[in-house]
Amino acid sequence: FYYQANGGLDGSVAKAVGRLLFSGGSDSAALNEGFAVISSDMGHPSPTPLFGLDPQARLDYGYNAVADLTPMAKNIIE
Repeated sequence: FYYQANGGLDGSVAKAVGRLLFSGGSDSAALNEGFAVISSDMGHPSPTPLFGLDPQARLDYGYNAVADLTPMAKNIIE
């Protein structure tokens, strides 16, 4: 299981290919290695960083997105 970060402030769902560019891998390295990959907008739409004006969107970005999506993804994988 690979939770793909979108970089920056997110705000849109990037294609879930499992980018591992920081380690010298290809754009789809995680998929090529057999990982199930997810991506999210981290709980807010673009344009960023305007989501920061909304307290709930800040919580979703900072805490809730990964905590909520990880168990759901693992359940689907199982």
